[in-house]
Amino acid sequence: MVSLDKMGVPKNFDCIKVVGCGSCGFMQMDLIYQKLEEADYVVMDTESESLEKNMGKCKDKFSRAGSMSGVLIGEALLHGQGVRYDADLAEKVAIESRQQIIEALQGAQVVFVIAGMGGATGAGMANVVADSAKEIGAYTVGIGFMPFSFEGSKRVQNAINGLEKLKKNADGIVVIELMELLEKYGSDTPMAEVFEMKFDDYEEKFREALKNI
Repeated sequence: MVSLDKMGVPKNFDCIKVVGCGSCGFMQMDLIYQKLEEADYVVMDTESESLEKNMGKCKDKFSRAGSMSGVLIGEALLHGQGVRYDADLAEKVAIESRQQIIEALQGAQVVFVIAGMGGATGAGMANVVADSAKEIGAYTVGIGFMPFSFEGSKRVQNAINGLEKLKKNADGIVVIELMELLEKYGSDTPMAEVFEMKFDDYEEKFREALKNI
């Protein structure tokens, strides 16, 4: 049994899964782990090297997780080489891998889908994962990290398009603006510190996203 009490929602569920889409999604799964150690954690990626590297970090990073698994998406088409900067390709291979995604989510009553929306993998894949979660009857929360403005117009547009699609396929949404974090901590703050996010800073956003659960 997994409780959402620490997120401000007094409800228990047999199975909650947290999915990190792409490398940024993986890096930010810790935001949920701070309050949901007992959940099952799933890393999904289109690049085999990135997936292997991130899974290697999981033993220490998520040592108390209910389970930890990795899923390589689009292997038949991409051969583990990733989608580079093509969010449309990421969405295409995710759609073609829908059954694989559903199998990874099976049994979940609640699914958190985390993605960096500026990257192609996160922007293209997250909405398909969220829609797959809803298909199995899970309450689905999308968590989108919007890129820094200096990352360029391509990543910003990826993020805008990806977030709109994610909103359509999620029951609740949490949007985290990285530029706001940078402004909060100051431009002299090391980027690693900027990314050390605390769940409590976003508790109200999560409570809103979970209000209809």
